[in-house]
Order: sequence, then structure tokens, then C-alpha cells
Amino acid sequence: MQEILLENGFVYYYANRIGYRKGDVVYVDPVFHTRHLKQRLKEDYGLYTKEQEGLYKRLLACMVYKEDGKAHVQFCRIWQWREEVPAEKKFLTYQAYTRLFGTVDKNDYQVVYDGYSETDVLEAIFQKFHTNIPEGFPGHAIRMSDMIELYGEDGTHSFYYVDEFGFVEIEGRDLDETVERTPADCRLGQSWVGENNDSDEACHAVSEREETNSAGV
Repeated sequence: MQEILLENGFVYYYANRIGYRKGDVVYVDPVFHTRHLKQRLKEDYGLYTKEQEGLYKRLLACMVYKEDGKAHVQFCRIWQWREEVPAEKKFLTYQAYTRLFGTVDKNDYQVVYDGYSETDVLEAIFQKFHTNIPEGFPGHAIRMSDMIELYGEDGTHSFYYVDEFGFVEIEGRDLDETVERTPADCRLGQSWVGENNDSDEACHAVSEREETNSAGV
């Protein structure tokens, strides 16, 4: 068994997923952040390490089961309007937006969250960022015309427009990895599992939405 393995952006230590890689930095749980690990990653891969408290537990929690019957790590991005986008384009139903402006343009949005998700259920994600907003979340409460992107470690993507009732999947879009982030860097890689969020409650809560079709963000 290989001692240290880097695969699909994750770091494995004797087959245990202990962290993830972003650029030349590897984020690892403090339990595994040893001098030996730091030395091996630097000498063998030219990578530097940073600690992220509770990461190992979050990596275990953020596994969802797909149709193949296997557990996969689930990620999501929350996209919200840029400030400079004209007010008349914001907070519209999908039907109204496409009738007035055509195809939804990803360049009008910025990513305010990019990290792990303990579920791939859209309504649960909506509740997490609308009703039970995690502490430190840099965006506003998710609302109509925001977008949710789900993606996996295998490179698959799906993109959803938050509509007045439910979600509309947007197909045939260019989902490249060149995305703009907020100055807070979206607390990259953190899922807030166990931090001001009851995962079981979030996964089952379905409430009526009171959308505000105002011009302000």
C-alpha cells in the first residue's frame, strides 16, 4: 500500500483521505499534519501544507451515494450576481429572464461559495444558504435568480437556476474552472458541517419561499 497518494485533487495517507490540494498548497487535518508528512509532500511533490481543523471529519461526512452504488465526495458552488449587473436583470424567474435577456450569462455572476457539500439535494442546499446561513458566508441569503452548481471529483458538473418554485437545470453551458471569487475566497473547501448547521434538518426541511423581487442585493 502506497504511503502517500495524490489523486483527483485529494491526499491519501495509507488509503485514508486526509486532505485536498489547491495549487501548490495541501490542506490537511491537524491529526495527520506531522513533520514526516510535511517533509514528504515538499520533497516528493513540491507542495506546502496548511492545517484545516475538522477536515478529516468533513471529508467523511461529505460523501453522497450515486447511481453506481458508490460513495462520492460532493462539491457545490453558489453563484450570485455581480454588483455592476443592471438591477433589471436580477431576481427574475427563469422564464422572465430568458424572455427578456436570452441565455443566462455566467459572466454576470461571481462565486461566493466553493466547497464540500454534505448533500446533492438542491432543496437542502437552498435551506442551508437561505434559512440556516453558515457563519462567515460572504454572500447574501440565496434567493431567486442565484445559481447552484454541483460538481464531483470525477469532473462532472450540473448547473441550476434558483426559480420562483424549484430549480431549472441549465444545460449546454461552458463550465470551465476559470471563475471569479469574492475577496473572502469563499472560505474555499469548507463545508461548515457541524458549524451552525444541522445537516439532518437541512436535508429534510422544505419550506415555502418568500422571494423578494426587489432591485437591491
